[in-house]
Amino acid sequence: MSDFHSNLHNSYSSLGKDFKSVFEDLVRHITAQRSEADSLRRQLQSAANTVVLQNASLSKRIQEALDEERRQAAEDRQKLMAQMTTLVNAQAESHEARMADRASQMQKNVGDSGTFLEETVADE
Repeated sequence: MSDFHSNLHNSYSSLGKDFKSVFEDLVRHITAQRSEADSLRRQLQSAANTVVLQNASLSKRIQEALDEERRQAAEDRQKLMAQMTTLVNAQAESHEARMADRASQMQKNVGDSGTFLEETVADE
């Protein structure tokens, strides 16, 4: 029976060593997984921070583009208004000059008619 106890003790001892080895392997495996998960979490956080910064930068560039476009549109409107004013003034000056020429021509014709009439009356 002593051999039986001895064999049983050796079997339990061998099982204990096997369990300890399996347990240590599991602990190492879990530790490695935890380390990898922590590393992936840090990478994900870093990537998220980068995206947030890029979004902020993009948002700022969009706002700057909108502001520049508004400024350019206002400048273009002012140039167009100045051109329209110049055209209207030029048209008004041209019209005024035509009217002055016509009035002068009509006054000359009236004057010529009056002179002709005076000469005709004086000759009779």
